[in-house]
Amino acid sequence: MQESQGAAGAGYGAAGRALIAIARGFAVAGGFVFVALVAMEIVSIVGRKLFAWSVPGDVELLQMCAAFASAAFFAYCHLVGLTFRTSADAFLGNFPIARRSQ
Repeated sequence: MQESQGAAGAGYGAAGRALIAIARGFAVAGGFVFVALVAMEIVSIVGRKLFAWSVPGDVELLQMCAAFASAAFFAYCHLVGLTFRTSADAFLGNFPIARRSQ
């Protein structure tokens, strides 16, 4: 994906680069949370089907951790100029390219 500022942090100064580094850390942590959620759900589903056992509270954990993980991406996406893609791409993806700019 292209970033509006070129390289992440270009033109922001020292404080901006520090904020981008922190936001990038949160985004990476959010990615790890999503991977952990997938592993937990696989264990829960396989355990439920094969051994009549599941992870206690897996649905609630999935809901809360997915909310954290998805929110962790927004600061980084906003700082590097990906806000349009994160907010409107699901809606505009169905339009022909000629209609998107209007």
